[in-house]
Amino acid sequence: MTPAEKNAYLEQGKEEPQVQQKRAPTKMVAANISFKKTSKKVDVAEKPVAPSVPPPKKASNSYIHFKQATIQKIVDEEKLSFQEAFTKCGEMWGKMTEEDKKPW
Repeated sequence: MTPAEKNAYLEQGKEEPQVQQKRAPTKMVAANISFKKTSKKVDVAEKPVAPSVPPPKKASNSYIHFKQATIQKIVDEEKLSFQEAFTKCGEMWGKMTEEDKKPW
C-alpha cells in the first residue's frame, strides 16, 4: 500500500467513526476448578479419555453358575418352558442350604 492510499484510508476512518456493539455477557462454566490460590495453572479443556479396551466384566455369582448347570436339565426332564424353569430354578436355589450351595 502506498503512502497516498494509506492516508486516504486513514482520512476515511476519521470521517465515519464506527460504533462497537456491546455484547451481552456470556456465562463461563468451568469444570473441576478449585478456588484455592495456587501457583499451578489449571487446564480446563482436559476431559477424561475413554479407554481403548473395555473394562473387565463383573464375575458371575454362584447362583448364575447353578442356573446355567441346571436350567436345561429342568426343561428336558419336566417339559417346562424356560420361564417356568427359571422360576423353579430360583425356588430350588432358595431352598438349598449353605452347604448345598458351597460347590457353586
